[in-house]
Amino acid sequence: MAAIYAGMDGEELQEAGSRPEALTNWAFQALREEMKKRNLDWPGKDMLLPSETPPREATEEPGNRPVVLRKYRDMPAAFVEKSVLDASGIECFLQDDN
Repeated sequence: MAAIYAGMDGEELQEAGSRPEALTNWAFQALREEMKKRNLDWPGKDMLLPSETPPREATEEPGNRPVVLRKYRDMPAAFVEKSVLDASGIECFLQDDN
């Protein structure tokens, strides 16, 4: 990872560090070292390693509840339509895929 980050320009590093919580510990440490070498500021500068970060309490917002779009008798049709939604960037899941 250190070699990959060393080959990136400052803007690419900023993009890589825009979501530090999504990085593995190893990637996070390598990114932190490269950012420090280049004296770049980023959101993860003072963060704990991702594995050391305590889990956040889930909060439920009104209007952010799952919505049943359709019920299926056969799973193949459900999987096809789920894949279409996934490909469109719409978060979805099948409630009982057994």
